[in-house]
Amino acid sequence: MGSLVVFEDGLPKKSDYRKFIIKGERKDDLSSVYEVVSRRFKEQSHPQDSRFAYQPALLVIDGAAGQVKAAVAALRDCGVSVPVVGLAKRLEEVWVVNQVDPVIFARNSHALHLLQRVRDEAHRAAIAHHRQRRNSTSLHSQLDEIPGVGPVMIKSLLKVFGSVKKVRQASEAELSGVPGVGPKTAEVIWKNLHLEGS
Repeated sequence: MGSLVVFEDGLPKKSDYRKFIIKGERKDDLSSVYEVVSRRFKEQSHPQDSRFAYQPALLVIDGAAGQVKAAVAALRDCGVSVPVVGLAKRLEEVWVVNQVDPVIFARNSHALHLLQRVRDEAHRAAIAHHRQRRNSTSLHSQLDEIPGVGPVMIKSLLKVFGSVKKVRQASEAELSGVPGVGPKTAEVIWKNLHLEGS
């Protein structure tokens, strides 16, 4: 899973964040960097929405020389030219394209602090997305396992409530109001979603 965050004037622009589920066969770090950067900049070439119609001034990669090379290769293959730097966490080294040694900023450097904020925000966004997906998958599995609840009913529940989390928050009366559910099935659904430990 990859997370791409956007900063404008030194501040997070959360409306432009993007999360990517890694689809490639190889799931190592370098392949993941290549895939996320490729997908981001292919979307710029064929924008689905205005968020990716512009080119960023700088691409910050979480990692060292290897990750920076993977990002540069992805940009080259997309026909895009954007400055790239990598920030390696262990020593907070800044890796620049075509430089053998990293740049070491002073610990109180404003530039280093900005790069750290970007990197840390990407981590936070990725962890939040991972937790959301895990919880959603877990609840969806619970719906699948409820006796008498099939794919058609699950689809109806999601259409009415919008998310699996909101299905779980619904009362029995609200559940029974969903087309095709009824009071008895609503009771079964509610009890199964509120079993101790579920």
